[in-house]
Amino acid sequence: MFCHLSLAKVIQNDVTLSKKELFTYKDACEFMGHKESPLIEEGLLELDCMGRKIQVSDFCQQKSKDPGLLRGFVDREEKKVVCQSGERVILGVLCDERDKKYCQTSENGCLQLKKIFAARLELVHHALLENKEGKKVQCYFSNDSNNDLDTPIKIKE
Repeated sequence: MFCHLSLAKVIQNDVTLSKKELFTYKDACEFMGHKESPLIEEGLLELDCMGRKIQVSDFCQQKSKDPGLLRGFVDREEKKVVCQSGERVILGVLCDERDKKYCQTSENGCLQLKKIFAARLELVHHALLENKEGKKVQCYFSNDSNNDLDTPIKIKE
């Protein structure tokens, strides 16, 4: 479609206490100031409200008051905008040719991925790992950075 932001090759995306708020495409377009949108096209991360594109993540940032807001995306099957929240996210991204930008340093890569997968959480731990699948960046985000390091982290190898 018209989505310019490609999603990384995610090999792990574990969310603790996930909660989802669902909105119609029309509600999202209207909330973002596009009242006259009888025809709405969807991408993975954006909507085209009659020629005016909106980022679903921007909609969720403005609409949701949940301090654990993670991300916004389009559920094409349900024809809904999803604002997902949670308390913790463990994310693993394979460092293939397309996604090597996330693997220059684990901290910078995780901070870039935070914008997509864990918007309002804090980066607690990051690492570059290598196994039989290849090199990957591993990120751990939480909304409670004070005591999370005492909690065991289950990372898929």
